[in-house]
Amino acid sequence: MYYSVPYIDKSIAQTSKLYIRKIMEKHAGTYSCVALISGNIEKVDVTLKVSRDISFDDAPNEQYPNMNSDGPIMCKVSGQPNPDVFWKYKGVRLAGDRYKQDLYGLRIQNITEADNGLYECCAEVESKGEVHCREINVLVRVPPQIVYFEDQEGIASQEYALTCNATGSPVPKYEFIKDVEGQVMFSTARIQVDRDGGQVNFRPLIAEDRGTYKCHAFNDAGESVATAVLTVVVPPRIYAVRNVTQTEGLRTTLVCLTYGDPDPVMTYRRSGLTRTHTTQNNAQEGGRINLTRPGVGELDLTIDPLRWDDSSNYTCKARNKGGYHAWNGSIIVYYVPKFSPDMPDAVFNWAGKARNLTCLYYAEPKPVVEWYRLGRLLQNNETFRIHLMDRNSNLQVTIRQVDEYYIYGTYYCRVRNNIGTSEKAIEMKRAYLPGPPSQATVIQSTPTSIELSITSPPPQSLYGLRLLGFWVQCENRILEFLTSDVTNLIFTIVIRPMSTSSSSLFSSSSSSFLIEYLRPSNTYDILVRARTEMGLGDILRITGKTLDISAPYPIILNSDPRSKFPYEYTVTWMRPETGGLAIREYQFRIREVTVIADTFELDTPIGEWRRRIKPTDISFPSMYYRIQGLNQNTYYQLEVLALNDVGWSLPNPEFIFKTNFG
Repeated sequence: MYYSVPYIDKSIAQTSKLYIRKIMEKHAGTYSCVALISGNIEKVDVTLKVSRDISFDDAPNEQYPNMNSDGPIMCKVSGQPNPDVFWKYKGVRLAGDRYKQDLYGLRIQNITEADNGLYECCAEVESKGEVHCREINVLVRVPPQIVYFEDQEGIASQEYALTCNATGSPVPKYEFIKDVEGQVMFSTARIQVDRDGGQVNFRPLIAEDRGTYKCHAFNDAGESVATAVLTVVVPPRIYAVRNVTQTEGLRTTLVCLTYGDPDPVMTYRRSGLTRTHTTQNNAQEGGRINLTRPGVGELDLTIDPLRWDDSSNYTCKARNKGGYHAWNGSIIVYYVPKFSPDMPDAVFNWAGKARNLTCLYYAEPKPVVEWYRLGRLLQNNETFRIHLMDRNSNLQVTIRQVDEYYIYGTYYCRVRNNIGTSEKAIEMKRAYLPGPPSQATVIQSTPTSIELSITSPPPQSLYGLRLLGFWVQCENRILEFLTSDVTNLIFTIVIRPMSTSSSSLFSSSSSSFLIEYLRPSNTYDILVRARTEMGLGDILRITGKTLDISAPYPIILNSDPRSKFPYEYTVTWMRPETGGLAIREYQFRIREVTVIADTFELDTPIGEWRRRIKPTDISFPSMYYRIQGLNQNTYYQLEVLALNDVGWSLPNPEFIFKTNFG
């Protein structure tokens, strides 16, 4: 301050000097020098002008006016002489009614985010030719606006994020308050509050988290508040199914208890059945079965009256939009023992054989099973053996010849529990060897074979025993045909006596069997007998005659019509009917053809027949032939003929094959 005070120096005679050591703007003005000269007062005025460079006194480079305000954008400028101030935006000088300047800066009417950008505050002293500009980056602050905070729904026991989204600049922060008037929420071990992302993460969500939440979004420009209801869906959980035990004919109720929110839809399903019991179809079987909902979370299945076959597992099922749960319960019905309709009424037996009398029953509670014959309770001995298993009891009866006078007759299976007693009679009948087949007929002959159709003896001639097959004798050769198909009573047998064996046995894997070679033009006596477990039955005698020698029968082809190769095809055929003489050679005729719509049915021949001859070994006649030199992806018609000493066979039935792509 001392150095800024002006002072006068008069140390030199007739001289007066005014010194201002540190000149300031306040020193500007008119100064008068007054002196007394020759008795006269003289005065001289001197004007002092002070010049100062342009200075930006309050013009921050980053400024954040609030949305919809008038600013200002601060730019306070000083200088001497006073500078003129003007503004630029994106390089263009501002003008218009929206823009107002004052001593503190620029005011923009109803400023918005569209006004964001780089501004220049420029100060000019024209007399000095001096201009300075200050760049100011403007970012309008926008108050938060919550755009999403709606009623939400989550499932208990799962992770869930309660989300609040808000717009604003700068990016808003968030606070959450539960039950509106509660305290601000903070993170815990189970709940994480994301104040930056606007989420409350429940890990996991529990039923107690349901309620009304307030989202508070805020930034430097303002705040926004919204409320939403969080609904917590609790998946159903069955916590009890009260199993019941009751006597047949009475009333019982199976109770299923569950919890869940919303209240689950509940049903019952009986084990092994597809039908579901619901409250919509609760009156079933004439009202005998009913479902009721006596309260929230409870479903009662009432059966009145109970039947013995109501004993079962019943699955209680509960479902809501949160999930599904099931729990098995059981109804146990006590009832008088009952016998299965599958239980046989009679069993056939014979001396030297052990057979089971089977008693199939149902009973609850577990019964005592006893066997009686002629009023006497049977015990285990060398004749009787009792085997008790689950829901059945077998009485094994071993018959000796000395027992036959009394052993056949009626046996009783008696089953009793504390509810009652039931008894079932089973007959043990004497078995005999089967009668002869009902019929045996020659249905076809060739020069070397005879084909038979054999019909089983009538059921009464089998004496309750299963037909095992047939025994056939032709000359001194014996064949047996066995079958596991007890319902098939007609069998086709092809007989071609073999020269190397006098007996052959054939299983049920085929309905025909062969004995090679019969003589042409001969009549044969054929003996046929039925076989059961007890043995061979009576003989049925028939005759059969082979045909005269002839040319071979038409060849039967059995190869795949689709060749695996592009330029060749291997044809195979069944064992040929020779006509009674050995086949000496085969003839193959092929020609290109077209087919109907990519089938294997002949449409039009497009080539000439090409013939090939193949001799064959008389002892081992061929059953295949490889045809070469064919075109790829081409359809061919094939005929195969066989030659013996009588002549050529007729061609095989129409056969088309196709070669593969090359």
